[in-house]
Amino acid sequence: ALFSNPAAGAAEIKFVLPMAGPVQIAITDAMGRNVLPVQEVLLPAGAHQRCLDLSKVRPGAYLLSILSIAGRACLKISVE
Repeated sequence: ALFSNPAAGAAEIKFVLPMAGPVQIAITDAMGRNVLPVQEVLLPAGAHQRCLDLSKVRPGAYLLSILSIAGRACLKISVE
C-alpha cells in the first residue's frame, strides 16, 4: 500500500513479505530511469513499512516497484 498519493516530500509504503530475502525498492520515470537511488535491503518475512524521501523528485508520474524473491509489485505514484 502507498500512502500520500499524490505525494509531496515523502511517501510511506507498506508491504508484506511471505519469506525473508533481499528486497529492491525503486522509483522510475516513464522512460524507466531511476529517479532515486535503488534501495536494496535484506528483510525478514512479515509486514514492513518504509518512508521514501521524495524531496528531490520533480513533480510528475512515476512507477514504484518492490522486487523480492516472492515476486514484483508495482504502483503508480504521483509527486506534486
